[in-house]
Amino acid sequence: MAIDIALDVAGAKNFKIPLPLLLLADKLPGFSSVKTSMEAQEKMSAMGIPTGTVNGEPNYLTAAFDAFNQAYTENLSKAPFISTNKPMKVITPGGPGLVLPMQGETGALLKT
Repeated sequence: MAIDIALDVAGAKNFKIPLPLLLLADKLPGFSSVKTSMEAQEKMSAMGIPTGTVNGEPNYLTAAFDAFNQAYTENLSKAPFISTNKPMKVITPGGPGLVLPMQGETGALLKT
């Protein structure tokens, strides 16, 4: 359902994804803008927010979410978050210093 809406908004109404690729899509590692958009549209639909066409016109809200997720993914691929467990050297008004790493688990987008 959500994939059909995403393809319709993208102007690829006649585009069909082969079934084997659809079955393997959720097994791929990493962040996916398409999967994020689809899950967001499913959650909006469950909340009663219209995600299909509006009066026969494309739903610009879902198109905006798709554009945001694509831009976020492109930016993330160029400059990913990196977390290290090393103290960071800093310059403070009182002179040189160290910022100790935060302890705990990192998020899914962070690398250790």
